[in-house]
Amino acid sequence: MDWTKWLLGVDRGLVNEYGRWEVRWQAMPKAWVIVLVLLPLVLAIPGYFYRRENQTAPGGARLALSIIRSLLISVLLLALFQPILFLERELTKESYLVVLVDESLSMEIKDKYSEAAQFEALARVTGKLKDGRLTAEAEDQLRRTSRLELVNLALKNPNLRILDQLKDRYIFKAYSFAKGISPEPPLGAMAIPTESDRRGPFKETGIGTAIDGVLKELHGQPIAAMVIITDGRNNSGTDPVVVAEQLADRGTKIPIYTVGVGNPLPPKDIALSKLEAPEVAVAGDFVEFKFAVTSKGFAGETIQVSMTEHDQSVAPMLDVKLEGKDREVEQAALMRWKPEKPGEFVVKVSTPVRSEEIVETNNELVHHIRIVDNKIKVLFVEGYPRWEYRYLKNALVRDKSMQVDVWLASADANFPQEGTPGRLPLTEFPAEKKQLAEYDVIILGDVNPHNLGTHALTASQVWENLVTVVEELGGGLVMIAGELYSPREYKDTPIARLLPVSIDASSASSAILHEDPVRVELTPFGKESPLLRLVPTMTPEENVEMWEDADGKGDGLAGFYWFYKARSPKAGATVLATHPTYEVENGQKLPVFCYQRIGRGLCFFSAVDSTWRWRYLRGDQYFYTFWGQVMRHCRSGKLSGSKRFQLELDKNEYTLMDRVRITARVLDREYEPLREATYSVTLTAPDQMPVEVEMKAVENPQNDPRKAGVFEADYNPSRLGRYELALGPRGLDDSAPKVVVAFNVTEPNQENENPVLDAQTLIKVSETTRGKFLPFYEVDKLLFTIKETGEIVDIETKEQDLWDTPLVYLLFALLITVEWVFRKFVRLI
Repeated sequence: MDWTKWLLGVDRGLVNEYGRWEVRWQAMPKAWVIVLVLLPLVLAIPGYFYRRENQTAPGGARLALSIIRSLLISVLLLALFQPILFLERELTKESYLVVLVDESLSMEIKDKYSEAAQFEALARVTGKLKDGRLTAEAEDQLRRTSRLELVNLALKNPNLRILDQLKDRYIFKAYSFAKGISPEPPLGAMAIPTESDRRGPFKETGIGTAIDGVLKELHGQPIAAMVIITDGRNNSGTDPVVVAEQLADRGTKIPIYTVGVGNPLPPKDIALSKLEAPEVAVAGDFVEFKFAVTSKGFAGETIQVSMTEHDQSVAPMLDVKLEGKDREVEQAALMRWKPEKPGEFVVKVSTPVRSEEIVETNNELVHHIRIVDNKIKVLFVEGYPRWEYRYLKNALVRDKSMQVDVWLASADANFPQEGTPGRLPLTEFPAEKKQLAEYDVIILGDVNPHNLGTHALTASQVWENLVTVVEELGGGLVMIAGELYSPREYKDTPIARLLPVSIDASSASSAILHEDPVRVELTPFGKESPLLRLVPTMTPEENVEMWEDADGKGDGLAGFYWFYKARSPKAGATVLATHPTYEVENGQKLPVFCYQRIGRGLCFFSAVDSTWRWRYLRGDQYFYTFWGQVMRHCRSGKLSGSKRFQLELDKNEYTLMDRVRITARVLDREYEPLREATYSVTLTAPDQMPVEVEMKAVENPQNDPRKAGVFEADYNPSRLGRYELALGPRGLDDSAPKVVVAFNVTEPNQENENPVLDAQTLIKVSETTRGKFLPFYEVDKLLFTIKETGEIVDIETKEQDLWDTPLVYLLFALLITVEWVFRKFVRLI
């Protein structure tokens, strides 16, 4: 029988197998506590009590009993200190070498190297050198080779035998990674992600996440080193530097060797972005496409931007001279397209990809636009037949793209009001909100605002209806100043807040008079605005000269004798032209032509009443063109195709992770806000049947008129592509047109945002873990750089408790029995 194993619970064979052993105490107090506190107490307390025992017992007996009691307490204390037998031995194990290869979309990039030494180094590690030299053919191939393809070539290069030699030295384990890790990729033959793959995890790079994933998968297995082949652009998950620091803090001795793939020099690039264009426009009108041209590294060069529809050019080429040199510069650009017929169009704005660019997907913009053929409906309200009225009325009536109703307030009751031929003349002023909503643009000439009332509505009610049509229904308002009423008499009406100028009613005339005609001066915005571009073939400089006649030849537009004197333009106003010398408040020049967007609509103001003078020696060309462009500009809020239904999104481009916030405003047949709890909008997703999305009415406990009839809903898109939302009437007997809004859903691609090799991150990861960074063209040095051997010495330990073994209980029982017998013998019991 093995008495040692029975008494102490220790297998002597196991102790001999481990070789090194020692007794450790798990709950041992500090030495000073034992010497200064516990030991004196263990000796003193038993002696104290036995001194007070029956004095008939001999002193030697009491001393012996106190010693036995001290030994008994010592056994208890030693058991409480929890002694254990600690065994230790060294084991030699084969270790893993882990190789991680980045397969995210950024590894598709074909870097544009410029130095011959870089090409030679790349050719050496990829096996492209012929007889020790770089041929022109090999250099051309390298220019057209992606980062991942370079890695493939290097790993299967028979001259280097990188994989074979690593497999000879270690237990080899390989993973590919993008957003997550994939085991056992075909190293040396890894494929570029397919089109369907591009919509998945390949659009993200998680280097830190990949390191964590490998450590979890190989948990408990010895890892000699880790090799990461990547461009270092971490854009997902945990920062790899943080992961490396956590490994170092935990004492995990796994060096990480990083191989940086890609060009560390900032890339050259040209990108088109920030496209601004309407979703709906009118056939025959010019449509503006505003966008940004962002460039880096092409300073001084000129690029050509084209606009096409079905691969057919629809606008003249735009030449853009690029600015900036070593920094990224954004330049504004503008192109104009004049669609001739209605329909659905997909317009592409693009510029050719330069050979030096590494990102080839950001050189074009695509825009979906609906062209309608609706005529502009105009209501022209005038107080008396002044010259401006006569000529402008004729111009509008003759314009085939407009339907015009005229209301001359000073006319007799039996006077037939004028308008577009074929339309019934007005018999009373259309003051109802529903009637006014039928017009795209309302022109207020020099008419007394108090004369706008009818037998059914007061003038103040008509003012409120006009404001509602502009602010809430997207109508356009034009006010042409006059000597009697406009805009001075409107100062205390709600219409005043629509105007882009503050009204000056301090004097009777509120006007500036000149003996000689004075031409206007264009503002910087006016010089660029299509509103003031009267001849499309003129250069911007020629157009400004025509307006201002700066050379004094007298061949420009006629000047003006009378100007309305506004106090100042409002903060939100866009001033197109000013008086050349007269200043108003804050030192600003007197605004002559200006406009502002107010709510959903727009208001244009003219401070002169004699633009008809432009007809002198020039006929109707400039006069008709100017006012036609003003009408088209002011009707922009009505182009949605519906007057009773408004539909808005918080943006036009979303990703699969975004929430689409849908906001709608619904009016009933009387153009009053719809007061119902819910309303539905029809959603058509890519390649799907239309479905109804229920919107809920916005809570409006304060009866805020701005919230009345407003409904909201949130939608989470699940497919990529173009979506359409349609909002319209419910009943079949309601023929009001629908409003349609489109939006695009894409998956975010962060891989091309900054495609430069991030060597600094990789260097930091390697230094933190005691590894090393190698540029890709030195990947052939990897075998000599990794110093760790294929075998590691692992320390195995084992612990066995000694405090709850039979020996402890036997000692305790023996001592307490001896003490009891001795006390009996000396008659202390």
